[in-house]
Amino acid sequence: MPGNEVGGCRQFRALGRCEFWFGREAVVPGALRFTVAFQTSNALVPAPAPPPEDKPKSKPTERRDRRTLPIAEERVEVLDSELEATAERIDFEESVLLGWRKGGPLRIVVALAKYRTTSEQGTTTISTVKAPKRTFARSLAAPSLLAKILTDKYCDGLPLYRQEERFEREGVSLDRGTMCRWAFSGALGVIHLAAPCGSRAPQRTTKEAALS
Repeated sequence: MPGNEVGGCRQFRALGRCEFWFGREAVVPGALRFTVAFQTSNALVPAPAPPPEDKPKSKPTERRDRRTLPIAEERVEVLDSELEATAERIDFEESVLLGWRKGGPLRIVVALAKYRTTSEQGTTTISTVKAPKRTFARSLAAPSLLAKILTDKYCDGLPLYRQEERFEREGVSLDRGTMCRWAFSGALGVIHLAAPCGSRAPQRTTKEAALS
């Protein structure tokens, strides 16, 4: 390339005037050839591309507001028989689970009663009924929904991605990753319950057993 040859000659003459050897101006051929080749090769190498920007992580769909879903609703009130007789019920602390009943998904509102009690000294105390245990910690799935998902997958051979499409048609956004974690947790629970009974666990790993 003519342009590169002209530029190389100019660099050669400039470097020749700048090389000094024992107090006099001299050219060192080996070092000069290396310097010219290095500078020329660097000029032809394209600049490195900037690192890709981190894409914002999508928010999980499991924690969306279930009260806005267009599905049937069932309310379960958890009361305390002793406090019902001795204290004043003032409110409910509500949480929402996602269940299933014949015909489609179901919103289950679990209402924990809140009571106000007043001691003889006039001190007021507000207490809430203890929440019932859930199948999995911090999970929105009621036992009926877990039974539906696992039965469809392992008994009827319906993959999770098709179940995800079916829930979408029902108006519920429930991704297959969430259902896969539920299935894996269910497999761990079954193995934990079967161990004291002397049952032999399969030779496959727990993850393979849950996802098969």
